[in-house]
Amino acid sequence: MKTFLKSIIVAIITLEAKIVLKKYKPTIVVVTGSVGKTSMKDAVADVLSRQFFIRKSIKSYNSETGVPLTVLGCDNPWNSHVLWMKVIVEGFLLIFTKNHYPNILVLEVGADKPGDVKGMMDWITPDVVVVTKLPSIPVHVEAYASPDATREEEFSPAHALTSEGTLIYSKDDAFADKLAKGVSTNVVTYGFSDQAEVRGEYKGLVYEGNAPKGFTADIMRGEQKECVTVVGAAGKHQLYPALGAYAVGLVFDILPGVICDAIKKYNPPQGRMRLHEGIKNTLLIDDSYNASPVAMIAALDTISEIDVVGEKIVVLGDMLELGTFSIDEHVHIGRYAAKKADFLITVGLRAKGIAEGANKARMAKKRMVHFNTSEEAAVFLKDKVQDGDLVLVKGSQGVRMERITETLLRDKDRAEELLVRQDTEWKKR
Repeated sequence: MKTFLKSIIVAIITLEAKIVLKKYKPTIVVVTGSVGKTSMKDAVADVLSRQFFIRKSIKSYNSETGVPLTVLGCDNPWNSHVLWMKVIVEGFLLIFTKNHYPNILVLEVGADKPGDVKGMMDWITPDVVVVTKLPSIPVHVEAYASPDATREEEFSPAHALTSEGTLIYSKDDAFADKLAKGVSTNVVTYGFSDQAEVRGEYKGLVYEGNAPKGFTADIMRGEQKECVTVVGAAGKHQLYPALGAYAVGLVFDILPGVICDAIKKYNPPQGRMRLHEGIKNTLLIDDSYNASPVAMIAALDTISEIDVVGEKIVVLGDMLELGTFSIDEHVHIGRYAAKKADFLITVGLRAKGIAEGANKARMAKKRMVHFNTSEEAAVFLKDKVQDGDLVLVKGSQGVRMERITETLLRDKDRAEELLVRQDTEWKKR
């Protein structure tokens, strides 16, 4: 019964959203891909908001429910029937009364199962599509026939572009580069490759005292070069949202200086390689939003460039929805982590494979410990960490690794502001 009611509500708000788009005719920027969608969406929105009245997807509202809610400008009512009725009423008001509607919508779209993204493109016609990373083992691959099928779905908004539309994708991504050959619209590329039209050059971390506070990079297009600093996050891969946002800004004829000013003030979303002060004078790298093999590797590579007085403690949880690739990928990550971590903590049933991989790479057993839940790991870490340690926390959403970062965060009064999944509804789960 609950599923049936949800399907009815989704059908109603989707119909309302479709009518709203036809009535107000906003320019639509769709952000799709497997990894880094929310960071890209936020960076793009920050740039476009400098010159336009925009609305972006809230948090990671990229599903068949979240996208219509964004179009209607409504929060997620979760399980409140009263609030769902309010959403439906607000949709009718948008349709039948005149409202001050945004010029541009920045919509993040994601796929949990086959047909999710393609289904949204049945009623959304994007003017610009930005594609993030399409890795060899995509997120949600277990729901698809193959990794290729997953990537094709995630790339599908490019085929829904208007005739005057623009596709923006990373030239570093061989899968996206191959799929882009089937697109006949305007194309702009970004990345670290010399062949990218918007090219990035990572310059390294920026320190305040002994602690990293962000990183600096150059963004180049032709003979033009702009220097930017992204504060609050670490990792070369964190430059991709800035490069994609720069490309979008150029498509909308925003001056390069204005674009870079927006990027300098861009703050990466919670739980995405965010740098925080931890308890006992530790450095906390919070990457607890989600996890996939390619993102795990990127996070582990990042801690390699950080000098610390104490230990590098790596806390890795399950990577979910990998299907038949799960065992091999967890073992592979364990082998890789053994090269980067001084001490490895694994969390969850699947993460036992990470511990197995680290063991195969000859990491000493006394340098590893496994826990079934994030709460157990948090209790252990509260006593384990010492002055000068670095702690990286990463795992899939279902493992709730943010419970660890919440325990280790020094300024707990700011947890709701700094960490992911701190609202009341998530806390109940």
